[in-house]
Amino acid sequence: MAETAAGEQVVARVRELGPSGVRAATAFLDAWAEIEAPLSADQGAAVPGLGAIQIDDLRAAASRNEARVWAARARLYEDGLTREQAARRAGVQPNQITNLLRDGDLLALDGPAGLRLPAWQFDAEARRGRLEGISRVAAAFPGRILGLSSWMTAAESALGGRTPRQAVLDGDIDLVVAAARHFGP
Repeated sequence: MAETAAGEQVVARVRELGPSGVRAATAFLDAWAEIEAPLSADQGAAVPGLGAIQIDDLRAAASRNEARVWAARARLYEDGLTREQAARRAGVQPNQITNLLRDGDLLALDGPAGLRLPAWQFDAEARRGRLEGISRVAAAFPGRILGLSSWMTAAESALGGRTPRQAVLDGDIDLVVAAARHFGP
C-alpha cells in the first residue's frame, strides 16, 4: 500500500519535470544497464567503483527512476494524437499516416487505446503539416522515442539554443541529424 502511494507521488513529480528531467532519467537508465548484472547477482555490499553507495540504495534509486520514466511515457502517450487526429493535422487520409509510420517518417507509442503520435511531429507551418526528416533524426539519435521526444522539444546549445524541432522546421535537418549523433554521454 505504501509502495503504491510512493509510486503515485513519483508519477506526480515526473509530470512536473520538463524535458531535462526526462533526459536525465533516460541517461540514468542507459547507465543502469551497465551495472545491472552485478546488482542482480548481489555481488558484495557495494557496487564496485561507486564506493559507499549500497546495492539496496541503488535498487531504490533505479525503481524511482523507472517510475519517472514510465510516468513520462504515459504523459507523452496521453498528449499524443490518434491516427485520425494526426491525419487531420497533416491534411491527409488516415491510411497515409499508417504508411508514414511504416516508413519511419512518423513515430508512435503503442498503448491501451492504440497508437498515439507525439504532437511535436506536426506543425501547421510545415510544408506537409508535419516535420520532415524524422526518420533520419531517429536513426541518428542514440535513444528511443521517449528520449527523442524530450530532446526534440528542449533547447539545444548545438543548434544555437533552438529546439531540434524548430531547427527542422527552419530547414536545418542536416544540423539536427549531426547534433542527434552526438547527443548523450
